[in-house]
Amino acid sequence: MSVHRCCSSQAANRSWTKNASRGFTLTFEADVIASSTAKFGPQLGNSLSEEWRLIDLPAYQGVSSDKGRKAFLKQLEFSSDASRLLEINAKISEELLTLNK
Repeated sequence: MSVHRCCSSQAANRSWTKNASRGFTLTFEADVIASSTAKFGPQLGNSLSEEWRLIDLPAYQGVSSDKGRKAFLKQLEFSSDASRLLEINAKISEELLTLNK
């Protein structure tokens, strides 16, 4: 079977799309998971703020604030099996409750 025929079939296309989507999800989650935790997130926010300050990106002023942290956490929704096992969404919700006090 040629690569063209295999890749152009509907079954292969659905499989590739599903796997690519899963891969994207895992890559995204791996990139931001430490930042989403109460243990590492605030320091990583400070580091990002400093990086942005050095390149004169105006958003640096808010990224490490409590308001910026809340905005960041509110936009996250982890969906991988690994994130469910780690209960990341529940931990984010708990931190948001703490930040709102």
